[in-house]
Amino acid sequence: MIRAVYNLGRLEELENGNGYDYENPNEKNYYNNIIKIKYDVIDEKVKYKGLEIEEFSNTKLDKYLYSNGSSRGGDNTPTTIVSNQNEPLKKLMLPIAKIKLKEFENICEYLKNSEKYNELEEEIKAVFQDKEGYIITLFVNGKWIGEYQKIANPLIENNDESAYYMKSIGRSIAEEKICYCCNEKKDKVYGYAGLFPFYTVDNSGFVAGGFDQNKAWKNYPICPECYRILNKGKKKLKDGFMELGLGMKYIIIPKWILPLKEKEEIENYKDVLSELKDKMQLSLGDERRRSLLEQDDTIFDVMAEMENNLLYNIMFYDDPSSAFRILLNIEDIFPSRLKKIFDVKKEIENRKVYKNIKIYKGKVQIGNGLTFTFKTLKEFYSQKDFLTIINSIFVDKKIDYKHIIGSFIEVIIPKLNNNESCYYNIRNSFISLEVINKLELFNKRLKGEVKKVVEKTEKNKIYLDFFEEHSENFDTDLRRGIFLQGIMVQKLLNLPEQQGSKAFHSRLNSLKMNEKIIKRVYSEVIDKLIQYKKRHYYLEIEKLIGNYFASANFKGMSRDEMSYYFVLGMNLVGEFKNIEEEK
Repeated sequence: MIRAVYNLGRLEELENGNGYDYENPNEKNYYNNIIKIKYDVIDEKVKYKGLEIEEFSNTKLDKYLYSNGSSRGGDNTPTTIVSNQNEPLKKLMLPIAKIKLKEFENICEYLKNSEKYNELEEEIKAVFQDKEGYIITLFVNGKWIGEYQKIANPLIENNDESAYYMKSIGRSIAEEKICYCCNEKKDKVYGYAGLFPFYTVDNSGFVAGGFDQNKAWKNYPICPECYRILNKGKKKLKDGFMELGLGMKYIIIPKWILPLKEKEEIENYKDVLSELKDKMQLSLGDERRRSLLEQDDTIFDVMAEMENNLLYNIMFYDDPSSAFRILLNIEDIFPSRLKKIFDVKKEIENRKVYKNIKIYKGKVQIGNGLTFTFKTLKEFYSQKDFLTIINSIFVDKKIDYKHIIGSFIEVIIPKLNNNESCYYNIRNSFISLEVINKLELFNKRLKGEVKKVVEKTEKNKIYLDFFEEHSENFDTDLRRGIFLQGIMVQKLLNLPEQQGSKAFHSRLNSLKMNEKIIKRVYSEVIDKLIQYKKRHYYLEIEKLIGNYFASANFKGMSRDEMSYYFVLGMNLVGEFKNIEEEK
């Protein structure tokens, strides 16, 4: 991953030039005016030369030498954003006082004179205009702040300090070593310069030097020049490939698989990145897209269109209180793998049971057709389990079928027993089950065959057509039989004779199924239909269930799976209206 980010930084240098990556005080394009306070200092005498206003320019970042500081200590240099137009000089005084150069010490003393300070402040206020943002800087003896090397050089060195110094551990720096990025021997390399905290140098188990944590540089020795290139790459990531989705933050890091030595390869990489970024921005800007949280598949679908000369690293992270923490790092994902995932996704979404669903937010319809996104899975799992499943889908790693079914049941059954709406939960679980199964990712899932061959008729066609369309998940007699029984039970509960009565609900064992309960419920449903004189409406489904149960093997199915297929049938009952019922 470090090399991938390093290559992004190299592209940034090719586009915008080499050198230190100076902070931009106008990243949001609001502070477009520079107010230069001009002084000449000769023989320790300060002469005020007036104000000069000019338009902000990205080409002068090295001259402005802006360095954001703290709210209490002020910025690090006398170039500051005017956040309070009533006190425009307040933030400027703190950084001026920090500079130990005679000219600036003289200016600091000069402005301590309250009369001169107030006059200058009033003059600055007079130039302010509504809805305009301003940056104030000093211009001393005809020179910008950044043109004073005694100010610029220490600032650049201090900004590198975090790459080799940690207060709790100390310094990790080595001389005359090979840099991990450029593979050249350099005067010095840093030990804490890993772009993201992939390893914790506080923990000796992650340090190549053993218990001597000052030798952390042995893991990823980075020279000062490459450290700055890495930071440029990180900035490029934030500008185009860092997203908020899946209920969390993630970074997409494109990785060119060929060495970037020839000019032609560098240009190809640049073109591919530009195409990827443009497509991502275009897809997210589509007015039909509701939000990235609901449409993560948009991003990954675009990535899948790229050729296999580009790999992806996807890093999910959290940064509470600015403490960056990696949750999951998935490396070297081929576009062809993404394409396979989304081909399966689209095939499943086109099935009738999902296409006909109307999507509501409250009472307002916001769309048609249920889609599978990674957020669909998130409602059933803890963050840790969710990320494990996401990783398995991307890298083609097996997923525990029993764990998936058990997690569905843990969410669905309590809601149903509390009379809460579970319509979308069950539909989301089913589409997720079908996508993962179609990708052949399940292990510990009993695969079987439908032993009972049933002749398709006009009356049973609606059920058999459904099983054919969803054949991957209804591949045994028992799964079909339990599903149909769920449908039959819900049809009974929907009859007028059952309205307001909870008597039959109590016979369902809180929807926790096993072989004994399923067989008992089957006969009890038939008894109730006979009692209500409605059995003749449901003879076809009753016959199907009986045939499937006669050849079924209950021993190979867990109780959770029995419960799931039962409540799935109850939920999908509206898909199966037979001719007798319609009459």
